[in-house]
Amino acid sequence: MHNIKTILWLALLTIFIVFYSSLMYGQDPIVFEQISTKDGLPNGTINSIFRDSHGFMWFGTDDGLCKYDGYNFKIYKTDNLSIQNPQIHSIVEDSYGHIWIGTSFGLYIYDPNIDRIVPYSAFSYLEFKNKYVVTTINCLLFDSNNYLWVGSHTGIIRIKIRNSDIQNIKSEDVEDFNINSDDPFKLSDNNIYSIYEDTQHQIWISSNSNYLDRYNYQENRIVQQKLKYLISKNRITQT
Repeated sequence: MHNIKTILWLALLTIFIVFYSSLMYGQDPIVFEQISTKDGLPNGTINSIFRDSHGFMWFGTDDGLCKYDGYNFKIYKTDNLSIQNPQIHSIVEDSYGHIWIGTSFGLYIYDPNIDRIVPYSAFSYLEFKNKYVVTTINCLLFDSNNYLWVGSHTGIIRIKIRNSDIQNIKSEDVEDFNINSDDPFKLSDNNIYSIYEDTQHQIWISSNSNYLDRYNYQENRIVQQKLKYLISKNRITQT
């Protein structure tokens, strides 16, 4: 009886392997195409890749930003000729189609009216804008609640995007998270590497600490969760 069961299992396994292999064989092969500076990339070091709602691919490099339509690259340079092009660390799009760019020179935004990227500090009327958005931006997240999370080495700011008029974002729409806060539920460290939203709409924050921070909208607080295993010198970076 044991031998019969063994033979039946082996027969079923063989049928499954043959059937699965035939399905895989019938599919089109995956083709990889390499894109380099020879094709128009401004730099060979790619820090961020993003596909926007129009299907354009955006590449953040160590020497600026570029947009790819599948055939050609459009390179975006800074308007400030006194400085080099910024390193692009992160690219996101909000629900109104604005492209936000986190750079080594602060928070930038793509202005489709002039087809340029401009510093948000020059685009916004926020009185305290220079304090928050001219520092190096490590990561960005636009979450399902219409908040833009901006992570830097000085903590996080969270901006509520209420409508398409981002020039008139009010000071009450901006919240600051950092380790120096009086709130007992605060960040474990100010040097932020990555911000991620899970399927439960919780916000996970990695930083230069032994903790992984989690923000819950229902509780409106940050919970620090100690990492059992340290990964790459405590650093969990954006993928």
